[in-house]
Amino acid sequence: MFFLCIILKNVFYSLSDNLILNKSKNNINREQGVKKAI
Repeated sequence: MFFLCIILKNVFYSLSDNLILNKSKNNINREQGVKKAI
């Protein structure tokens, strides 16, 4: 379940990067934080 949550977060942040280009920098920082957690 924990691993599944991480995958869902990665998908959510990638989608938010595509949909909200103005806030892409903040989402990229969050994605890097998730990758570091993995």
